[in-house]
Amino acid sequence: MEREDAWETLVRALDDVSRRRLLVALLERSASDDAVRVPEDVHRGDRELEALKFDLYHVHLPLLESADYVRWDRETHEVERGDAFDEIRPVLRVLHDNRDDFPDGWV
Repeated sequence: MEREDAWETLVRALDDVSRRRLLVALLERSASDDAVRVPEDVHRGDRELEALKFDLYHVHLPLLESADYVRWDRETHEVERGDAFDEIRPVLRVLHDNRDDFPDGWV
């Protein structure tokens, strides 16, 4: 992937709070416990669970999966780091480490 395309893909992946929360949840997982269950592990009560589930399954997870940031098991509803996760890891680390400096609900 060209550098400009990679940057656009990264920015698009971070353009939604649900995607940011999912990616940060994956960042926080240890190697032995690297799966996140969706929508349970990303729901923060700020929107209806059914609406979040619909958006995750039909918008957010397909986008992140196509970028190879995640692997999504549709049967178990588990999401793991994809092969390209390390490309987005440094930006996620900055977001996570500085989460108190961002507006509420951003991460």
